[in-house]
Parts: sequence; C-alpha cells; structure tokens
Amino acid sequence: MILKRISYFHYFLTAFALGLTLSIHSSYQKGQLFAGSAYETALLILNLFAAGVIVICALGLIGNLLTAIQQNRRSLGVHLAVGAKPGDILRLVLLDTVLKRAILPVLLGGAGSQLFAASPIPKLFTLPFSPSLGNTVWCILASLSFLLLCALYPAVTAARLHPAEAWKGEGI
Repeated sequence: MILKRISYFHYFLTAFALGLTLSIHSSYQKGQLFAGSAYETALLILNLFAAGVIVICALGLIGNLLTAIQQNRRSLGVHLAVGAKPGDILRLVLLDTVLKRAILPVLLGGAGSQLFAASPIPKLFTLPFSPSLGNTVWCILASLSFLLLCALYPAVTAARLHPAEAWKGEGI
C-alpha cells in the first residue's frame, strides 16, 4: 500500500515539475523575462531543480515498478504458462502503469502546477509565470510519455520472465 502511494507521489511530482517549467518557459518566450537579467539565473536554477526532480522521480518509478513486478511474478508466470506472449505481458504492464497508476496523479499534477503558477505565491519571489490551458495539456502529455518511457524497462523485464523461473522464486 505504501509503495502505491509513493508511486502516486512520483507521478504527481513529475507532472508538477514539468508544468512549472513549461509556465516559466512560456513567460520567457512572451518577453516577460528580459535577457541578461537576474531572471535568467532564476530560470536556470529552476530548470536544474526541475531536471533533478524528474531524474529522481524516474529512478523512483523504475524501482517501484520493478518491485511491483517482483511481487506479481507468480501471476505473470501463470499468464505466460497458459499461453500469453511476451508482447501481451509488455502491454499489460504498460497499460497497468498508465491507466491504473498514472492518470489521476498526472492530471492533478498538471492542473496543480498551473493553479500554483496563477496563485500569488510566485509573485512573492517576482517570478512571472504564465499559466495556460496549452501548458496544462503539454504537461500532461509530456508526463504520460515520460512515465511510459520509465515503464519500458520494467515491462521488458517482465516480458522476458520464464514461467518456470517465476514459480521457483528466481527470475527478475
């Protein structure tokens, strides 16, 4: 149960960081940030912070998915033993990741980042965010694509599992 909550938080945090980064970049492109100003330094620091958050979330997601596959190793072995192809297992893990685990946290993270950007809190630090519906859509699509990319390695690992190894307790 704790593992699921942690992965939900990773999904949310990934979408939130991407959304804030998109808001800052769109305000930079609209000319609200001037070249050579202290805002460029702040932009660089926020981008580095967002990149760090995304890398940490990626590693956490891969670890969480590998643990979930390890816990469900026997059921995956049964699927393979009764005739499921490795491609079926790959699709099963990817769809489980996106549909069951990621949709709600990514939607909340994308919308939450734009609500935060529109709030008065960023104005305290004189950072001009530019929230928009387009940023929210791009944030959600980019987050889901990123999460699918993170889920590929665990899905391929599950698809390569041999049914006999799954029942012996070895494998992944």
